[in-house]
Amino acid sequence: MKQYLTREEAAEDINVSKREIANIIAGIRENMGPGKRYGQYSLRGSGRLTQIRYAVLTDYMRYKDYFSDSGLMENIPQFNVREAERDLGVVSDSFRDPSAQIDADMIAEAIIKAFALKMAQ
Repeated sequence: MKQYLTREEAAEDINVSKREIANIIAGIRENMGPGKRYGQYSLRGSGRLTQIRYAVLTDYMRYKDYFSDSGLMENIPQFNVREAERDLGVVSDSFRDPSAQIDADMIAEAIIKAFALKMAQ
């Protein structure tokens, strides 16, 4: 299984139109960034060349109706892209020590927060 899907592959995988994929990409973008559900590697490319991380697409489709209601948002389990990819069979870390895992999204978010604090001073 691929880690990233093209727009066409994503549309076929979840059985929606290419137009609906554009709406899904927009929804994922709204939930990307520091302090939000999805990290900076949720999408790659731009325009027609945009690719969607498979684990993010699956999570977004599962919880997309929750995003517009703050009361429901509180009931969504925290998203961990590495765990989701292992569960979906996209990657296998069975040969690695789980305590040695590095979460690049978490590190990037911490750096951005630290930089923002420094700039505010």
